[in-house]
Amino acid sequence: MRQQELGGWKAAHECHLGARKGNLVVRTTGGDPYLIASEVPSVSGSLTLEWRQRTKTRGSAEVFWGDARGGFAAERSVLVGYTPGETWQELKATLPVQGALTALRLDPCQGQGELALSWLRLKDATGKLVREWRFTNLKDAEPAGVLPPAEKWAYLDNGKLRIGVKVSSGAALGWLSLSKSERNLLNHWDHGRLVQQSYYGDDDGSIWGNKPWRWNPVQGGDYKGTAAKVLALKIGKTELYAKTMGRNWAGCTDLPEAIFEQWITLKGELAQVKYRLTYSGTHSHASRHHEIPAIFLEPDLDTLVVGGNEAARSKPGWPNEGRKLPEHWAAYVDKDEFGVGAKVPIADELTCYRFGDGKPEHGSCSYFAPLTKFAITPGMVFTYELYLTCGTLSQIRQRLTP
Repeated sequence: MRQQELGGWKAAHECHLGARKGNLVVRTTGGDPYLIASEVPSVSGSLTLEWRQRTKTRGSAEVFWGDARGGFAAERSVLVGYTPGETWQELKATLPVQGALTALRLDPCQGQGELALSWLRLKDATGKLVREWRFTNLKDAEPAGVLPPAEKWAYLDNGKLRIGVKVSSGAALGWLSLSKSERNLLNHWDHGRLVQQSYYGDDDGSIWGNKPWRWNPVQGGDYKGTAAKVLALKIGKTELYAKTMGRNWAGCTDLPEAIFEQWITLKGELAQVKYRLTYSGTHSHASRHHEIPAIFLEPDLDTLVVGGNEAARSKPGWPNEGRKLPEHWAAYVDKDEFGVGAKVPIADELTCYRFGDGKPEHGSCSYFAPLTKFAITPGMVFTYELYLTCGTLSQIRQRLTP
């Protein structure tokens, strides 16, 4: 398929181009949008790419290049952080090019939304301008595609805890705080970053992050930004019920054979959550580990504490690490020992990691998931309970320890 080209750049993946008031407008449709320069100057040595952008879409930018060693690859890329919002920002990436520059690619953000580029400049090691892209001569034209729907939430608050489900992400949990507090401890960066049901089956030919993935029904939505469908939502004073059709994380399709239910009840300082998967498919999947549930937290909660082994505190790295759960609970806390604790009585182990540079605006997060292992087979119904709380570590321990 022919790539759209405008202003010297091609919409190569998960984006559309337009123009508005002298700016190049990039409408992104998935989690990995990128543009490729139509032509690049034949220059050698260290280069600097500078550009001016504005976007509300969260994430970080990344610049890839090709040179004498080869084309676009992780070892020929540079991450650049930015702060999403209404203001223009000038960003810069230093490219240690070896031999002549052969290609240039800009990944401007990491999600669905819209971004404006005012200009881009490529300079050599002396600061001399070798190529500039400006868009003042472009005629206004709206990019194709549609903007993602606005976030929609539903909350419970019993005077001690405030908990919220992100209705626009399959009604999965996306908010946990003290009552009436504006400090949300949960990470809801995208449809994958929530507290949500997530199960795994056999290989289905899907690809995520350039790697083969598998059948993976999740509650929030897929990695390209399409939310799971909420089939029912009932909200009481201290109780909430949601029914959601599973969405295949990497396959990006609805999964009517995987129906999720979620009951949330606030009881003092505890949120009791009952989860249920009802599988009506005809395929029998092999036995695998499942996240019960996946729990994503803000990155300032950086220290993992495991109940029953609290002396062995740690700051997990990337990628996944494993831990045993002797008391079936764990918590992430901040420097003041305030954080989030979660207990799943049927889980004896967990997987965990911390991602990013610690800055929430760059997509950083802390993660853990209690695990269990079973096969998803026709007609099965799987139910479990999660107990969730926030407070100091001593308060978490008291509430989650038998």
